[in-house]
Amino acid sequence: MTGEGLPTLHLDQLNVIAHHLHHISTGEDLWPNKREWPPIDDASIALAIMKGLAIPKITRRKAMQSTSWPKFRKSEWKQLTTYDKQTMFGEPRPFYHGFGPTYTK
Repeated sequence: MTGEGLPTLHLDQLNVIAHHLHHISTGEDLWPNKREWPPIDDASIALAIMKGLAIPKITRRKAMQSTSWPKFRKSEWKQLTTYDKQTMFGEPRPFYHGFGPTYTK
């Protein structure tokens, strides 16, 4: 479940479901050893992303290593500038070691 209470299936779970559906529709069993998860290779991950079944997560480290980093960085600053113009940022406040992030004095 996600934070919004929505059920979430991960790629390894979808892979098992795909193997079962393939076996039901064709009778061909591509997953002979049921004691282990079916293998996931780079090609199947790329195919799932292209089909829209999996959404790739881009970390900052991956983005920095990409050839698109300058474009990403420019876009990030554009977004932050827009937020600043809308006065979405307040003055920095000292960190309070209280009961949680919503606790105020």
